[in-house]
Amino acid sequence: RAEVESKEGTVALHVFTPVREVSVSPDSASMEFGGELQLTAFATDSAGQPIIDRVAAWSVADSAIARVDAVGLVTGIEAGSTQIVARFAGETDTATIVVDPFGTLVTVVVSEYSSCGLTSGGAAYCWGYNRGGQLGLGWPETDHPIPRPVVGGLTFVSIVAGREAYCGLTSSGEAYCWGRNDLGNLGAVSTEMCHSFPCNPRPVRAADGLVFSSLHTGLGHTCGVTAQQEAYCWGSNRDGELGSGSTGDGGPNPALVVGNIAWEEVVGGGGHTCGLDSAGAAYCWGGASEDSVPKKLGGGLTFRSIFAGSNDTCGISGQDALFCWSDGDSIPQAFFTQERFQSLSLGRSSCGITTVGTTVCWGVNDWGQLGSWTVGGQSDVPVPVLGGHAFVTVAIFLTHACGAGAEGAFCWGYNRNGGPWESCCRRGVPAADPRRRTGTMNGLPIHSILLGIDSIARAEKCPDIPTIDRSFPL
Repeated sequence: RAEVESKEGTVALHVFTPVREVSVSPDSASMEFGGELQLTAFATDSAGQPIIDRVAAWSVADSAIARVDAVGLVTGIEAGSTQIVARFAGETDTATIVVDPFGTLVTVVVSEYSSCGLTSGGAAYCWGYNRGGQLGLGWPETDHPIPRPVVGGLTFVSIVAGREAYCGLTSSGEAYCWGRNDLGNLGAVSTEMCHSFPCNPRPVRAADGLVFSSLHTGLGHTCGVTAQQEAYCWGSNRDGELGSGSTGDGGPNPALVVGNIAWEEVVGGGGHTCGLDSAGAAYCWGGASEDSVPKKLGGGLTFRSIFAGSNDTCGISGQDALFCWSDGDSIPQAFFTQERFQSLSLGRSSCGITTVGTTVCWGVNDWGQLGSWTVGGQSDVPVPVLGGHAFVTVAIFLTHACGAGAEGAFCWGYNRNGGPWESCCRRGVPAADPRRRTGTMNGLPIHSILLGIDSIARAEKCPDIPTIDRSFPL
């Protein structure tokens, strides 16, 4: 209180307790792209007692990696590491935040020069080539060497890959697709163009609102099975692969597969489609046979699961034995009778996970896609993927493969770098997580796109891509 010439005034003073120490909790953490993490900070005085009349001022060392709001809520923006700073008066403490999208991927699928995966929470991330908008970022063109979140905030229970396109299935059975759509394979009309073909660079609801229990894609068409065990397909129908009883009338509208068959699973290949009925019997249509209606395979075999490649199809029996047949064949043949499989992926080469948990690949190895630490040649028998990783899913397409398990996701094979259509070779061994590493080829920095990392590549010239296109068997 002060008085001057009979006038007086008052002012309120608040004396802050001096800060001796600041603590941030947790002091280190990992998070995903787009994920959120709440940090807390408190200050203590010289006696070690908490100071409750002050709040922290938050800041971030690298705003390209993460952002932090006024109450310490951190959001991951880009892969990397940064410091989050909490300040009380002149005293500070920091937390180290690592934004790491890859370590939590529990399943991976691959397409033509790109890959996508799901986290344990069902969030979709994609990386690689983006000409058709297949990364789901909302725009085409820009390639990305590290996984980026698919826009829209959707979560999926499964994800499948077509040619420059992907589809995801939600827990409620809704199908969403994104990427190249020149054949109507996304199950929706496209209003955008990527290069010279229609595309949807963000997820769109597919198949006219139908709800599915399973979903699979081929090179140019997509099929889903409903809870009522009906199958619907859409996209290319040049060879009758939609199973609608006709050829040539494809597009985004789902066509009911004819035959009144109770379907358990339907999978798409290059220009053909195959499925299993509720008893495990296999049917195929389209492709070289040009049958536009399902035809039951001979041999009397039944399968618990079925997998399609560009020109071939394989089934795993109830005894985990492998049987395969080429497009147009009617009787499955036994392969690799000494092995037992739990899952497969068919491409120009093929990979599988055995019942003892070993991941093996076979076929051409021109880009190291067999994961055997070699490049070139081929193997007509399964060879183990090196590294000792316990994958629960494996996927292969034209020239690269990826596997995912408790350790995260790993990829190997062909790997486009930052320049248009330039390429480099890995040594055919799985490349570890997404943390950036650098290398050189002929003295120039390598910026790897497809494998999701910056990596050290072989210096010698890679072989040209062969013209053969066989999935299995070789």
